[in-house]
Amino acid sequence: MKPLSWDTTAPLHANSCDRVSSLLAAAGARDHLMAGVVAQELTELGAIDAVQYFSIDPLDSMEGLAALAAWMLRMGSSADDGHDVGEAGAEAVAELRGAIAVIDDRHARQVAHRYLIEYHGSLWAISQTVVHQTLGTPNAHSGLCDRMLSTGIRWPFEAGGYPAWFERHKKELTE
Repeated sequence: MKPLSWDTTAPLHANSCDRVSSLLAAAGARDHLMAGVVAQELTELGAIDAVQYFSIDPLDSMEGLAALAAWMLRMGSSADDGHDVGEAGAEAVAELRGAIAVIDDRHARQVAHRYLIEYHGSLWAISQTVVHQTLGTPNAHSGLCDRMLSTGIRWPFEAGGYPAWFERHKKELTE
């Protein structure tokens, strides 16, 4: 399975409810990557414990710096304001490592689509062990989703709603 390159959102919320290992387990047995700028953002937000679960790509080589700069330009982000830098980092790592970017931000997903890198949202990632039948039913991740919802993550359902959401989106989750 392809590695995943995570943005800040899901690891931050999973860390807030002490469920980072559950988040990654739900996404399946694969490499879980994170750009150094995402690790830095998580650390600055007080989620330093989350960083240990990921393979960090500092993007400090010439190739890495060029990719990060290109994605920051595409995203319209700057180092000065820090806006969209995490998304740009996730996209840069995805491009360089042949990974799937895990990003929830609508603008970042539009940019990823425009530049033809593979991307999905955090709910897609959480659904992977059910989709690939390595874990029973969507009910297995309902508790994780409910805990993450309690931290303020914005998803299109309320507590207890993940199994129904999964069933409604089952076809697109398997494509």
